[in-house]
Amino acid sequence: MDNFTTNNYEMKREIINFSKKISDSSDKPESKFIMDMIYGISKSKDILLSSIAGALDEKTKKAYVIDRLSNNLSNDLSSSIDENYCNLAMDSLGKNPIFLIDESDIIKPLGEKFEDLGIVRDVSSRNKNYEKGYHHTEIVGLTQNKKQQ
Repeated sequence: MDNFTTNNYEMKREIINFSKKISDSSDKPESKFIMDMIYGISKSKDILLSSIAGALDEKTKKAYVIDRLSNNLSNDLSSSIDENYCNLAMDSLGKNPIFLIDESDIIKPLGEKFEDLGIVRDVSSRNKNYEKGYHHTEIVGLTQNKKQQ
């Protein structure tokens, strides 16, 4: 039988190590925010701030945790975080990386109040009409071990 408590601690330790790697040159509040968001999303399996705050199991009121996360989301992250993340990703891909790129569109023909709704070509229809929607690009890189990142 698996020891699930040990598995949880190992997962949390890996999340903490990963967040330290990408936020090593950031100040302490930003580093804590990044670790909290990564851990909260992975534990709650949700992106709602209330779910993330609940997953963090902090002793303060849940509303205070939501406010703290929300305030940090309204601030721009330091540029070193993006650089560290890209360097970490490129290191795991190796010398000759393989990228798979999938460009597609998400059609929202009945959408009225979506944020940044654009015009895209609906290739699934016979007439290939232009509809309201979003452009969507997904990029997958294969690591040296042939695992998707």
